[in-house]
Amino acid sequence: MHRTVHRALRAVAVAAVALLALALRRARKRAREVPLSPITAGWYVGPGFVEREGLTTGEEPAGEVADVAHFAGETFDPERLHPEVRRFYERTAEYEMRYRAQWHRPFRTGAAVASRLTSRIEQLNLPGPGDESWHRLESQFLDV
Repeated sequence: MHRTVHRALRAVAVAAVALLALALRRARKRAREVPLSPITAGWYVGPGFVEREGLTTGEEPAGEVADVAHFAGETFDPERLHPEVRRFYERTAEYEMRYRAQWHRPFRTGAAVASRLTSRIEQLNLPGPGDESWHRLESQFLDV
């Protein structure tokens, strides 16, 4: 009886490892199709990263996209987009954005740790728990 249970557990473990390997193989294959940027950074990113690395053309675009019509297709008609939404994406630099972070119980500890880390690398630098004041989002669009 003891041997039978042991063999069954081994068989389940082998099957689980095989299924995990298959899942990882499929995930890796799908990940190859995801277009990722070849741009990487070390420990410190901070302001001026793009300029320091010589990645910018020097131009400052007005928005996140030059023209939302670029995304026109079967599933998206830019003419149906509200004019103010379109203006936001095409002229984002003209907007002043403010934010306030309110961390809820399950996330406070992680936010406190992340806040210390992100303040050092100056990337996605959100205020930690306890700081519920309004902050001005400082950002710059650069053409790369």
